Amino acid sequence: MKIPVLTKYIRARVSAYTSGTVSASAFGHLDENSSGLISTLGTVELQAETTKVIGTVSLEDAPVETLHQVITAATENETSVTTGATRLRTFSLVNGVATLRFFKLYDKASAPVAGTDTPVATITMSPNSASPFVLPGGGLNFSLGLAYAMTLGVANSDTTADSVVGAVTGILGYTE
Repeated sequence: MKIPVLTKYIRARVSAYTSGTVSASAFGHLDENSSGLISTLGTVELQAETTKVIGTVSLEDAPVETLHQVITAATENETSVTTGATRLRTFSLVNGVATLRFFKLYDKASAPVAGTDTPVATITMSPNSASPFVLPGGGLNFSLGLAYAMTLGVANSDTTADSVVGAVTGILGYTE
């Protein structure tokens, strides 16, 4: 899926600003053929309006985001991504087939057991569509670890395995 460049510059108005810093997030693609999201969080230094430069983003204090590639198999895709505290910040998943898929996220330090473990969140993936998402509030926290499974049914107890290799592809962006 290609998204056109809609803007080169963004102006943010801050009213009643007296001191401190303003944080900003920038999300984009490396290039038009990239499936890897670039996510950066940094400090914006405000300058006087007479300079006609509103600010710059410093990357020095930005958290390092790790990307996990998703290519589903003809299984429930029970996968452990991390062990230990993790914050899922972004995801971009593509369902390339003509039926619904349900991508389930778990707070576990090991691979989940579909139908037995309870997901923290279930992402409904519409047929032949993309699900790019930047999670609000800096992300979704997983205290034990980040894990996922994918089934053809929405119920937490569903164990219907996918039968199409590569039906879902994408990335998960997280920090530890």
